[in-house]
Amino acid sequence: MNFPFQISLRTVVISVITFLVFVSGFVFLHDALVSADAFKGFAPQLFLAAMAAHAATLGLNSVRLSHSLSLHGDVRRFPSLRQMTDAMVLHNFLVSFLPARMADGYYPFLIARRAQVSVGAGLGNLLVIRIFDVMAISVILAALAPLAYAGAELERFYRVVIPLVLALIVAAARIDLLLGIALALFQSTLHRFALGRKVSRTINQARHWTSQLTTRQRIELGLISLVPWLASGFTYLFAIEAVGIDIGWAEAILAGKLAEIGAALPIQAAGGIGAGEGMMAAMLVGLGLPLAAAGLAALGVRFLILGVVAGIFAIRSLVVLTFAERDGTSILGRIFGPDRI
Repeated sequence: MNFPFQISLRTVVISVITFLVFVSGFVFLHDALVSADAFKGFAPQLFLAAMAAHAATLGLNSVRLSHSLSLHGDVRRFPSLRQMTDAMVLHNFLVSFLPARMADGYYPFLIARRAQVSVGAGLGNLLVIRIFDVMAISVILAALAPLAYAGAELERFYRVVIPLVLALIVAAARIDLLLGIALALFQSTLHRFALGRKVSRTINQARHWTSQLTTRQRIELGLISLVPWLASGFTYLFAIEAVGIDIGWAEAILAGKLAEIGAALPIQAAGGIGAGEGMMAAMLVGLGLPLAAAGLAALGVRFLILGVVAGIFAIRSLVVLTFAERDGTSILGRIFGPDRI
């Protein structure tokens, strides 16, 4: 389990403290949660189940990321699955805690460094992955909706979700064309400044990267994307049940998927608290919870999810600190041989 990169003790301490802070924050909310009649007590075993489900989701997303990179001939140094998993854990931690999805700005540089591709290629990978993320979540929403809604409510739900899925299919099929249109619209402005020329070059690299994907590969990535987002539904199912919200399993997963759609929007404060919690609270109100209780429940679930994310990152930091290469070979590297990248 040797890692060809190192991590500082400060990062480990910060990750452990972050985990403890958000677990403590949830404990602080616990009394307020159980004081409402709509909530049961906290179930710590379901918190651990949520952590396991989230870890599985990160692993599946790492497999998808590795597969998406393997489709391109521009990758000069193909990362191991271990490195991709570490990159996903790091990005997941940053995107969960930084406001307004700021971590997505770091993602292209992370991929460029790990796979030794251009930053534009990392941007292209980000755009493709994000489109298929929202598409997969929307498809799961459409599939689960009949279990939670009926009649006019179901019809209104599909009027929103089906056009969204169709728009995402078009975007996935012609993302290189959309990038070309955006570049053509702003190219004259961008070329007036040195930074603008760099941005233009990066967008061109992203366009080239996305244009290499065949229709078959896009369909393949779309189908693969369903798997991690199905797994993430169990993270929210366990988290909602751990908080003590008494709703059905389909409603819990649907509420989680709505929160994920909201989280895809850059309308978030630190800790990712924002549109996702608003959408979850709105659904819980629709299921009969009072507005104040629904808001408190959505916030409690968010704190629990942040505890899960911080816990996984703390474990990752401790593992990397323990097994990272120091004098060229880690302890396990001496036993099992050098890492194959």
